[in-house]
Amino acid sequence: MREKIILTFFIFIISVLNSIAAERSITWEPVAGASGYFLEIKDSEGNIIVSTTVSENFYSMSNLKPGAYSFRVATLNILKHQGESTLWIDFVIEKLYIPELKSVSQGELISSFSNKNIVVKGKNLKPGAKLFLRGNGKEIELTDFQVISDTEAVFNCKPDSSSNGKYNLVIVNRGDAVAVLNDAINIVEKEAAETICFAGIGYSVNIPFGKSSYYYGFSYTGVSGFFQISGRNIGLTNIIFETEFDAVRFNYIDSLKKSTLSYATLGIGPGYYFPLVSNSLELFFKLQGGGVYTSVTLDENLIDKKVSSIDLYAMTGTGVRAWMTENFFIDSALGLKTIFYAGESMYDIKVSLSCGWKF
Repeated sequence: MREKIILTFFIFIISVLNSIAAERSITWEPVAGASGYFLEIKDSEGNIIVSTTVSENFYSMSNLKPGAYSFRVATLNILKHQGESTLWIDFVIEKLYIPELKSVSQGELISSFSNKNIVVKGKNLKPGAKLFLRGNGKEIELTDFQVISDTEAVFNCKPDSSSNGKYNLVIVNRGDAVAVLNDAINIVEKEAAETICFAGIGYSVNIPFGKSSYYYGFSYTGVSGFFQISGRNIGLTNIIFETEFDAVRFNYIDSLKKSTLSYATLGIGPGYYFPLVSNSLELFFKLQGGGVYTSVTLDENLIDKKVSSIDLYAMTGTGVRAWMTENFFIDSALGLKTIFYAGESMYDIKVSLSCGWKF
């Protein structure tokens, strides 16, 4: 009889989110003339946990916990005599995780451009899941897709212009558990893409060094404001162009004659923002340059109490941008500024904390 039994087995899935277990069974092709079957199941340690006769060509496993198992089956004749058993066949019962999609960091993709590091947030996002765009009579699988954690995933996408339009974002976990975020993605030409801007204010502590450190102590009065425009509309996905106003006031250290040095800078420059998606963070590096207005007030100089000039400056910095909500962020940064002042160079290190908004 053994050669007449054709066995098929399945990997069955059970939901961990619902109290009702999915129907799970092993099944095999029925054998003509068999009055029943003798079934054995053993666990991963080799213990026989099921030894039973069944009249049908299937057996429900709703009482088995997730894990690795093996089974074999033999026919029974009308006298309940057992035929030769099949070989042991391995199978696995796995948990079914029902995914949930909550948001996507960038709902607009530009066609014919590489749209990178787009963060998907949700629940029960599992390795091995597949991500799709569905809409306009199409289904586009996003193959450059990676699950970062149970709540975050990231994908890159370079759609062609024939894909323009609105799409649902669909994720499918193993076991065909599906979640849909309706109208989550809109693919447009670059001319129609919205411009993403950022604006913020900040506070800084400035530390002079070089010759300046002989005269001035730490400044606790630094303030700044900035406006940024994303370069994604011209294909520079991770580049942001920034205009920043910065004002600082230094005081002479107590051991020397009292005076103050104040400066205000207005500069522009690019920044590179690289997402660290597992923590909703962005690591950034930026360069900046522009004009600086410097004013020195000598409190004990009765003839010429104030000297001012307009000069140039350059700045380089690095930091971390933490997204607290979809549109609100906090920047923590460290910058090195060089002011080309009075034929020499003045240096200070800027430690800043800023907050801002995307709009």
